[in-house]
Amino acid sequence: MVITAVAVGTGGDVNPLAELGEEMIKRGHEFRILTSEAFCSLIENKVSPF
Repeated sequence: MVITAVAVGTGGDVNPLAELGEEMIKRGHEFRILTSEAFCSLIENKVSPF
């Protein structure tokens, strides 16, 4: 399943989605987060499959 989450706001909005994405990737899904570039490193550390 391909999932795209959208977060507009603060780290408090983005961090739970990064945690969710990490778990979804472990379960074999493709997970993307659309948000501000300011959260790029947070998301890459949690969600990136690389």
